[in-house]
Amino acid sequence: MVATIPKVESWRPDADRPVFRYAEQKLDGRRAILRKDTTGDLTFKFRKSYVDMWPTARRLDSLFDASCEMPYGTAIVGEAHIPGVNRSGDVPAALQTASGWAFTPLSLLFWDGKLVVDMSYETLTRRVGVLGLELPERVDDTMRWSREDHLTYIEERGWEGLVLKLAPSFGWWKLKPVETMDLVVLSVYVHEHGDKLGGLVCGLVDGTEIVRVGGGFGKGGREALWDVREGLPGTVIEVAYERRAANGSLLFPRFSRTREDKAPEDCHEAT
Repeated sequence: MVATIPKVESWRPDADRPVFRYAEQKLDGRRAILRKDTTGDLTFKFRKSYVDMWPTARRLDSLFDASCEMPYGTAIVGEAHIPGVNRSGDVPAALQTASGWAFTPLSLLFWDGKLVVDMSYETLTRRVGVLGLELPERVDDTMRWSREDHLTYIEERGWEGLVLKLAPSFGWWKLKPVETMDLVVLSVYVHEHGDKLGGLVCGLVDGTEIVRVGGGFGKGGREALWDVREGLPGTVIEVAYERRAANGSLLFPRFSRTREDKAPEDCHEAT
């Protein structure tokens, strides 16, 4: 039973329109697979790591109940919510002492040893309901909506975003409202694995550092920027981010584009 986490693409303004059948509310968490194999082993898969979940399940009643009801040969993709663990946290270590957990199922890969090719929302609801789990809200009939229509829908409901789905095996698309800020590249830092771009230190024209941007460069973009790294300081770029933290820092920043129409002097305040 090989269970893999579906690839998720972002529906960016310049991307081709994704082909999807329905959308679901996007929740904030760590994408993972909860799996009970044919021998009864219970694991969580985060990225490429497998974590034995029985020790945690024996401490947490809700997880234990769900695990016992889960048929052998079952794999569920979802969002794991573990108190005290952020996106870069040590999940295996946190699970050893976690005081609680939540798991929002997004789709079934296997159920009772059988590959799930397609399943109605109603059937999926019944199956995960047996485990004490609830699906996120589904939004039908949005296939013809524009990207802007979807964003309006998200904002009206105060949601984090939407996940657009065709089928698990074909991957998913996500859409989230973003904020942007124009900043000056102050310096470049090297990738932890050596001779390539790690990211850009960005800030205001007076040299105040605002954020370090290490993602969003796209296919080949990291290499292209590394080739011209000596000329990057002083360049104005647009940084996309989800929201600001209480201390004013930008959460989940990423490179959006260069702003050749802007001068460094235009970046004099973090607004």
